[in-house]
Amino acid sequence: MNKLIKDTQEDFFLNADLGWFHIFTEMISSGDLRLLMDECKSSIGVYLVVKSLVHYKKGVSFPSIATIMDKTGLTNKTVIKALEALEKYDYIEVDRTGKHNVYRVREKIRVKDRNKEDVALVTFDYFSSVLNDVRNEIKKFIMSPKDDKSYQFIQIENLNINLNQQVNNGEGGVQYNQPVQSVSLGDTSNDENEQIQNWLDSGKSWLEIQRLYKGQFR
Repeated sequence: MNKLIKDTQEDFFLNADLGWFHIFTEMISSGDLRLLMDECKSSIGVYLVVKSLVHYKKGVSFPSIATIMDKTGLTNKTVIKALEALEKYDYIEVDRTGKHNVYRVREKIRVKDRNKEDVALVTFDYFSSVLNDVRNEIKKFIMSPKDDKSYQFIQIENLNINLNQQVNNGEGGVQYNQPVQSVSLGDTSNDENEQIQNWLDSGKSWLEIQRLYKGQFR
């Protein structure tokens, strides 16, 4: 009798997946979506699957290649190509040391001045549980006073903003300083500073510089 009541009750219940995650419009407005699509047409589908499976507190996602294939209908070769494109443009970081890949989804927000010129690039790991706090940190940085207009690379870790700021020291070199109280410095060698300056002088975009810097020094 109890089983009959239980089965009858279950017939009246409906199920729906109400899970959700964020996609920043910056990915589109910055032109990165176009770059990803040019690299691999399937990269966005793979990105959506990986991001949808990010643990809301731990900030990691670990679907197998087979799972991504099943969710997207893509071949093994296409999934791997899409993951490589996402990694190339710094939208995911991949740890390949275990049985399955472990992914961290990276966010990139460009800060512009009133002339719509890029003045800073904010990067952080996607954690849905603390996203509001991250947005508030970015707003605080935007509203804080700035001493100059040099380009800044900002990384949010544990809700602390870490900033590498490029400043010409007046002697042809580049130094890194700390213009805002909420910002802490990263360590950068003279060779790295010189190379960044060379890239800037050659007219490379900030996205290109970020990728080149990661490949050469990290």
